[in-house]
Amino acid sequence: MVKLSVHETASELSFFLTDSLPGAELAAADSGALNDPEELTRQAERLLEKPETRRSLSTTLIAAWGLSAQVYDVWMACAAAFGVPDQG
Repeated sequence: MVKLSVHETASELSFFLTDSLPGAELAAADSGALNDPEELTRQAERLLEKPETRRSLSTTLIAAWGLSAQVYDVWMACAAAFGVPDQG
């Protein structure tokens, strides 16, 4: 197992959750604060609160699981049926 540098941790967290580069706040945490598990959790929770993160994460997970667009449509229909707000 290889320990990631703080910069690598910030990048991995950002690309996994948002499918983009780390934003300003996450980049600032890149200074070393992400070595603290509580700060890492705070940053992940902050990113997960954003609607664009939820959209990106859904797309990323669906792609990772190898699901088709048709399955995604069913997934979204189920979410709508159960009252999950559309994040798109």
